[in-house]
Amino acid sequence: MITETLPFTVDGAKSTGKFAGAPGTGRAALRVSGDLTKFSSGKCDERQSGAPFIPRTAVGTFTATIKLTVRK
Repeated sequence: MITETLPFTVDGAKSTGKFAGAPGTGRAALRVSGDLTKFSSGKCDERQSGAPFIPRTAVGTFTATIKLTVRK
């Protein structure tokens, strides 16, 4: 499984509707898992440079936590 977590900033000037002008910050996490390709020896290809997952076995989950300041 590969997990990447990144902080981000919400640009309130680009928000619309109820969230127009609402600035904020948060963290987003992406988790991806799946079966790795294998070498002819049968061992999994675990290169740190991004070994490819076998198509149709990869599953990704995206979650985010955001704190917004909504103005009335």
